[in-house]
Amino acid sequence: LEAVAGSARQFLQSADLPGSINALLERLGRQPASSHVYIFENHLGPDGRRLCSQRYHWTDAERAAPLDSPAFQNVEMDGGGLERWLQAMQSGGPFYTIRSQMSPAEQAFLSPLGAQAILEMPIYVRSEAEAGSTGKLQWWGLVGFDDYHQERKWTVAEMDALQIGAGLLGAVIQRQRADEALQE
Repeated sequence: LEAVAGSARQFLQSADLPGSINALLERLGRQPASSHVYIFENHLGPDGRRLCSQRYHWTDAERAAPLDSPAFQNVEMDGGGLERWLQAMQSGGPFYTIRSQMSPAEQAFLSPLGAQAILEMPIYVRSEAEAGSTGKLQWWGLVGFDDYHQERKWTVAEMDALQIGAGLLGAVIQRQRADEALQE
């Protein structure tokens, strides 16, 4: 919660959104002693398929190289064995699992990293047409933690902190959209 509160102040005072996001990820990663903290954004491919791509990440010093892998760009959201993940994200809840409970497809996707435990939370923003309203939220992407060192259960406090962090990121992304619309 300290990490999220400090980042909220930084987001309000800084015009450097990427720098502020990277600082938040590092703060979140150091608090629960995670190995990797990341943000994926949803988008459509040229053929209209639903995809997601890693946009930001922070890692501990041991794992920096493989995280820039093309395997984490343009990931198909439908099919491919990630249905449990997709269902959790679309329902607004967290997705968490440990390596021994991952499906073979989930293990194959995460094998470049060797993640032993993951926790992910969806990020929601208002659709562009509803930016000034209190209408329906749109699933924009996700923020997540990986632990490469051990299979472990995420604590309620870690899940709550990540949920608050996801809400903060959604608000910041919404503000950035509003600022861009004003500049146009």
